[in-house]
Amino acid sequence: DFWTSGRVLEALLLNSVPVIDTTYVSDDGISAKNCDDPASFWRHGDENFPHAAPFIFVDDWHSLPQLLQPYATDANKLEQLFAELETYRALLHAHLSALPLALKHSLDNNSTPRMQSFCVETPLDDSDRAVILEDALEYYSNPNWYDDFNDSPGQSGVGCTKYTEIRDKYPEYGAVCFSDKCVPSLTRDFQCSFHEATATGV
Repeated sequence: DFWTSGRVLEALLLNSVPVIDTTYVSDDGISAKNCDDPASFWRHGDENFPHAAPFIFVDDWHSLPQLLQPYATDANKLEQLFAELETYRALLHAHLSALPLALKHSLDNNSTPRMQSFCVETPLDDSDRAVILEDALEYYSNPNWYDDFNDSPGQSGVGCTKYTEIRDKYPEYGAVCFSDKCVPSLTRDFQCSFHEATATGV
């Protein structure tokens, strides 16, 4: 599974073995958008949770059959893996469950004044909406609009498609946009400021 996906935890809860995509190790970081070892927590844990996950890490998908082979041919090895998963799941559950209480304790004992945000929105008017629609129509009237795509760490890539059958099957993707001309603004302006919270505003 993908290292940022909640399905890793779903697999653990279902007593399954998570298979973690770490192909960025073998493709010079391209598949991780040059993030620095995004599966590091699963591989090594961290200073507050020093436990490596007993998952299957796939640096190259061609090696997956070899990684699975020992568990397919040795029932004892597979049983041991599930035992390690059960132990790890219990440790992770305890760690994650304690985080909200630890945060509350930290906030309660923090003498730094809490800040409260105050935001003001200037809504769009009809002329704004007309300009937005015109820009979008101009952008998508170019049959090669997809060629304007420039990858970035903020673009997941799973919705990057010009094939209508994908867009029709997964309408939540909408019409994928790679230009500010086709990103519909929700408001004309949005400004926030921060002030120390009052006793009633915490």
